[in-house]
Amino acid sequence: MNLRLILFEVSMIKAIEFVGVFSGILGSFLVARGSLAVGFCLFLVSSLCLMFSAVKQKNWNLTLLQSAFLFSNVLGVSNYVFGV
Repeated sequence: MNLRLILFEVSMIKAIEFVGVFSGILGSFLVARGSLAVGFCLFLVSSLCLMFSAVKQKNWNLTLLQSAFLFSNVLGVSNYVFGV
């Protein structure tokens, strides 16, 4: 595999991780402030990004954790949207 391609893939994974971490932090503050709709959507983005990163790195424990978070975030968004 080409070294440039490997470095590009690693940098893309790190960028996706950053988006995941930043959206998770921002989402937590928004939920704490009462902005549930936006906060849960940011949690959803965070879980997707971090789960993608974990899968690409073959970190199965983190993949399992992020899968559980993703499921709970989908429940949170659907509860908010549908009023369940």
